[in-house]
Amino acid sequence: MVMLVVSGCGKSGINESGISENTAKYVELTQPGYYKGCIMQPDGKFFVREKVADEKADTSGLVYKVEMNDKNKPAKISTMYGGTVISHNWQDTKGQSFNISSVTMEYQDGYVKYNFRNTRAASKPGYYGAYAIRYKIDDNNRAKVAYFYNKEGEQAATSLGYAQMIFSYQDNGQLAKVGYAGIDGNRVTTVKKEYETRFSYDKAHVLPVSITNYGKDESMMVDSSTIAKITYDYDAEDRVVEIRHYGADENLKEKKTSYFVPRTIMQNTISAGAITKYSYEGHNRAPSRISFLGKDEQPVGVKSWGNIATLVMKYNDLGNMIELASMGPDDSPVALDTKLLGDNIVKLACSYDDKGNLSRMAFYGRDDTLVLADKLKAAESKFKHDEKRRETEKAYFGTGEEPVNITLNGHTYHRVVKEYNDDDEVIALVYYDMSDNEVARDNPKEQKKAQQEDVVQPPTSTENTSYSSIGSTAVGLGAVSVGSSYESVKSKLGGEIKSFSIDNDGYTHHYFRDVEVLVSKDKIVAVFSNSSHVATKGNVRQGDSLKKVLDAYGKPYAQSTYGGLELYEYKVNSPQGDSCLLRFAIKSGIVDYISIRIV
Repeated sequence: MVMLVVSGCGKSGINESGISENTAKYVELTQPGYYKGCIMQPDGKFFVREKVADEKADTSGLVYKVEMNDKNKPAKISTMYGGTVISHNWQDTKGQSFNISSVTMEYQDGYVKYNFRNTRAASKPGYYGAYAIRYKIDDNNRAKVAYFYNKEGEQAATSLGYAQMIFSYQDNGQLAKVGYAGIDGNRVTTVKKEYETRFSYDKAHVLPVSITNYGKDESMMVDSSTIAKITYDYDAEDRVVEIRHYGADENLKEKKTSYFVPRTIMQNTISAGAITKYSYEGHNRAPSRISFLGKDEQPVGVKSWGNIATLVMKYNDLGNMIELASMGPDDSPVALDTKLLGDNIVKLACSYDDKGNLSRMAFYGRDDTLVLADKLKAAESKFKHDEKRRETEKAYFGTGEEPVNITLNGHTYHRVVKEYNDDDEVIALVYYDMSDNEVARDNPKEQKKAQQEDVVQPPTSTENTSYSSIGSTAVGLGAVSVGSSYESVKSKLGGEIKSFSIDNDGYTHHYFRDVEVLVSKDKIVAVFSNSSHVATKGNVRQGDSLKKVLDAYGKPYAQSTYGGLELYEYKVNSPQGDSCLLRFAIKSGIVDYISIRIV
């Protein structure tokens, strides 16, 4: 079977029952219980640390509950807070995160199947984007191959670009290599530009001390973050104290980083620069200080993060982050989030409800006082959650806690209410002003579907005999021009806000704060607006009126209705000679999103 590895209680060493006597160390599981940490190897092994007494589990903050079946094999692991099953970002030993509530194990003849669940115990995407993973077990009770399954129970590739993982091991049984394959079992290079991942270890830790990416030619290869090798240094409590990044030449190299969203630090371990160092207070597991250094081992400001060189955190007794501050290479305060908040916010203060949900986030300036964020025009945001810990409302306030309106994503509003379906997908965003009047309503699920259709379906032409070509000047949206090279413009877009993905048609989706860019072999084939911060060459942006569209572009080539949106489309040509369509999706007379695509 696939064994789980967890921590136990005590002072040092490993006792006869297999439970660690150092509460921070990781050892093999021999009994059920509650644990403070959990991390999974790609081959299905879980490493869990710091056992919690059953009677203290409900008051210990976030815990992982491990249940065994009647054969004393792991049957289920769940994340819990205050006695309630919650959703949380689970990590693997490669540093990737996946949001689930629980995983259940089914033991079959020669296989173990992992099923990923949400808070309602319904199936949802989990590790590596799969709804389920079926591990084939060899004669040594180790996983040999992992097969990914989709929601319909079919073998399928996920957005990471592979459908299988193939494992090999060192003589001592530790995971040595992970190869990636398609549904047919043939090896592939993943979306993150990984062909084969290799791990190395030392005698003191079960977690890897280095992770290296190799290509088909058996040589080191850089991944999508431009790094080929990462090394980890741990302290005596298995906490990471240093990460180093290397290129394919094995020299130190600064890592390519996506746009930094401050809230993500609450659930993810981050690294940047050529070297990242982590400091801790006492026995706390979360770092109190994260510092980024260059190849010369001197402080370096991360450009895509607005020159942040150091992050400083404080936590409450349950481990929730209550303060986050940012500093530059000279240790002076620098802006945390220049795109959303502006240049004047250098510290966030956070509060939580009794279920551990974020309930308030306040913004502080360089003089350590509550201030209005330059761009957001609010001093704090307050959150509400339902019994499943899903965020249901977000509202904005000034320095005196007075309600304020903000302008974001094409709408001006005080608060936004989220509505969900049974799959925990947001199906409605309802916006209200300070007088509690509904001012707008979006359906993100339908909008996403419309954008997907936007890529693959041609328009339905109206009999528009007055049509004339707008010309090649219209194919730009912000800094992005359809038909041009992605490599030539990506540095102008501020860093990706999440990992890119590949759709069923083979297009690579790159996600930025203001735009989503679709790429095929370095050629930009489509671009979508994500905010009102980008405009077309005719100076139209999200939130503008239909009248402004018509004044700028005239009568459309095609007009249709989809998912509650009126679609106005114009024929344009790229400078490279590609035939393109410029689309304005209109809702209630207002531009909901803009797209330009090659047809």
